[in-house]
Amino acid sequence: MKTIFTTAIFFTLGLTVAFSQTYNATSSVDYFGNTNTVYSNSHGNTIATSKMSTDYFGNDNTTYYDSSGATMGTSSSSVDYFGNDNTTSYDTYGNTTSTSAGSIDYFNNYNVNYQDTNGNTVGQSSSSLDYFNNVNTTFSNSNGETTASSTSSYDHFGNFNSTITITPWN
Repeated sequence: MKTIFTTAIFFTLGLTVAFSQTYNATSSVDYFGNTNTVYSNSHGNTIATSKMSTDYFGNDNTTYYDSSGATMGTSSSSVDYFGNDNTTSYDTYGNTTSTSAGSIDYFNNYNVNYQDTNGNTVGQSSSSLDYFNNVNTTFSNSNGETTASSTSSYDHFGNFNSTITITPWN
């Protein structure tokens, strides 16, 4: 689900903020079928980009870049036998930094459980589709406190746009 890729950068790469901030992400598909995402702050400045491509085995591989074009990390997602979407994130040295598993529940919500390298749950997210076909996602930490939310939708040009609000917990 694209909403996971448009927000994963803020969690897998450890973005921290001192107060509530809003970010935007715009994803588009290029000629080669890659999904390119531009992340910007509330002032419209690009703070990061990412590129997702699908390999021969059907895995979705994403590389994240900072505003200078330097690689910040990567992630790889695959669907298992039970239909769960499993993602592993890596740092620039190839070390695993986190994992996540996403699945669709009885009510058609897309729920993701995030774990650290020791297998401890560090957060969850839940995405649902509203009446207007917007994808609404709520992120929470291991204590169940809401840490971020996002609203995503397709525009007239087929781009997938997200508005992400991060609320830090001290």
